[in-house]
Amino acid sequence: MSLHRNYVFTWACGEEFQNSEGFHVFLESASRQLLEVVVFSDKFHGQWEKTLHCLGHDTCSVQGVYYLLRDRWHHYAKTLYELKCDNVLLCDSKDVIFQDDPFKIKKDLDIKGEYVIFCDEGITHGENDWNGGDQFRCQIHVVGEWKKEFLSRPVLNGGFIIGTPKKLAQLATMIWTNMIRNPQPPYSDQAMINFLHFWIENDPEVYVCNPNEHNLCLTGQGIVEEKVHYMRKDDGAFHNLLSGEKYYAFHQWDRTEWADSIRKEYGSRNPDSLAFAWHGS
Repeated sequence: MSLHRNYVFTWACGEEFQNSEGFHVFLESASRQLLEVVVFSDKFHGQWEKTLHCLGHDTCSVQGVYYLLRDRWHHYAKTLYELKCDNVLLCDSKDVIFQDDPFKIKKDLDIKGEYVIFCDEGITHGENDWNGGDQFRCQIHVVGEWKKEFLSRPVLNGGFIIGTPKKLAQLATMIWTNMIRNPQPPYSDQAMINFLHFWIENDPEVYVCNPNEHNLCLTGQGIVEEKVHYMRKDDGAFHNLLSGEKYYAFHQWDRTEWADSIRKEYGSRNPDSLAFAWHGS
């Protein structure tokens, strides 16, 4: 892995995913912002590793992935503990676009030392059946007073977390070690992240960015639930409605009314995009 100050870590597994329009949209938007992406996978298809290297990105081929939502955190942690850089973003790839450099958030929040930033989706667990059920299953075997009321708690997005390598490595280790007790947990890694947040929220190095208050990441589920207030300007960029600032990233865009226009802008229908060249039309 080449040496950079900031990295974006993501996962892309198998032929269908790596050839998907969403993954190409992600890479196109990252390339426009000159972000250094490291793609992890236990199943690189065909020439994908070579292709990613040609695009200026890096890859990390791993083994020992039995349940992706759990085991990817183990591989992230192993790499993060050895990594020498300033900041890392751990994010999904099939439904994320970048509008600017997300690592600017560190300066925005005047962070000097170690840190981790979670993104609030703009909704609570009680406002979304899927997240509420997911958290219920996560806590089903938690005993006594350690079981937590969660319906009023904000949903922290498991697919967009930014921080220093050390802090993220510790978080990834906590996620993985709390999930390996079950061969295939009946809940997601996002549920575990939200449960762990009960115990780490008072850590002064832990931050939460709400999309109505900060411009780190706009979340599609918050838009669908009509809880996030934003605007799209004439240049096509998405902005925070209150501050007017452009969001650095947009996660879960594929759930919104803007999905088709985003695919058109970043995907294979744009002749200036990388995806256009890959699809050959």
